[in-house]
Amino acid sequence: MNPEREILLDVLFAENSYPVLVERTIKTDWVIMTDDTITVVTPDLNSIAGDKLVAFAPTTTGVPYGLEKEREIIKQLFDVGNIFPLIDDWTVFVQAYRNAADSEIRYRPERNIASIDAVLNDTIATALIIARREFHAADDKDSKDKYTELFRGVNQFTHFVFEGSFRIEHAQLASARAAYMAAIVLTGNTENVAVFDPQKPLQEYMVRHPDYNFLNKRLKAVAKGEALFYWYHTLALLHPHDTDGPLPDP
Repeated sequence: MNPEREILLDVLFAENSYPVLVERTIKTDWVIMTDDTITVVTPDLNSIAGDKLVAFAPTTTGVPYGLEKEREIIKQLFDVGNIFPLIDDWTVFVQAYRNAADSEIRYRPERNIASIDAVLNDTIATALIIARREFHAADDKDSKDKYTELFRGVNQFTHFVFEGSFRIEHAQLASARAAYMAAIVLTGNTENVAVFDPQKPLQEYMVRHPDYNFLNKRLKAVAKGEALFYWYHTLALLHPHDTDGPLPDP
């Protein structure tokens, strides 16, 4: 028998801010049950998704850069990317995000976070750094340094994935989903949320905005176009007047 090992918990006592709570039964291979079935009250998945997205914002409410905690930044991205397909009520998600972001801003006055929108823009900017990979402007040392740290975090985190792997291409997809989630909160547009269809022709979601059409080259082969698809819809929300027009030369 292995000796018992300690588990460290970071516990915060606070008023519940989740819009929807559900009762769940503890039933898993990870926990050995010796008595009757136990039920607990937890946030629903839409509420958890909102809370999780707040944590992927490393210059505002998330785990910061420069602390040798890059693996933890990527862990938050991994969670966001995996919970995204499970969201089935975007109104609850948006409310949960805003509640969680407001709380985190109040908990961290030393960070001088200007607003919830600043947190959302932080998430989108971080996702864009990952989308570009190492191809940043020569004079953009800040983005290069951030990408180096994020890439190191991806390499460290992949060893902790229970099934499969998590490489930079997976991070590009997860961050595209995170950017789209952030854009939905920023705009409040919870109607007709886009869902990727691999049968949809790539040409229908090529990015035309001149400041972002580099994404076509970087992402069109990532996850069969899914990463590019969510960036297209992110930009359609953020820049609705720049979704039409000619495509750039290949």
